[in-house]
Amino acid sequence: MAERLYLAIMGLALAATGLFAVVSDTMAASLGIAALGVVGDIEIRAVHGGLTLGWGLLLLLGLRFRVLALSGLAFTVVGGGCLLLTRFITALTFGSSGFTGVVTSLILIEIVMVGFAYVLLRQATRTGGLPEVVQ
Repeated sequence: MAERLYLAIMGLALAATGLFAVVSDTMAASLGIAALGVVGDIEIRAVHGGLTLGWGLLLLLGLRFRVLALSGLAFTVVGGGCLLLTRFITALTFGSSGFTGVVTSLILIEIVMVGFAYVLLRQATRTGGLPEVVQ
């Protein structure tokens, strides 16, 4: 039950954030990101939008397909963990000015997101909840 709730909440949140980043002209600016021309705008929308949208859809598809649930949790642990680690290290390089309200909030959200995914993935491996293709 906890896994399905996590997949639904995080899947919807990530898919909505990704979709917003794809279609919004203001998201990048609200985060202090400036696109330098057409290529910059495309890259911001592709990385912040497309990748996040795909991540969310993977988690949502995990509600239907067990192997995708485990893949989504694993991607959240590894991909989200790398996102968290690089955001934290980069913020550290800027000293106290690196930990703005937005950056600190994102770090805290990512800690919770990755932490829950890790616990759920670990629980699945302990209880034998893995599909045959993964075992």
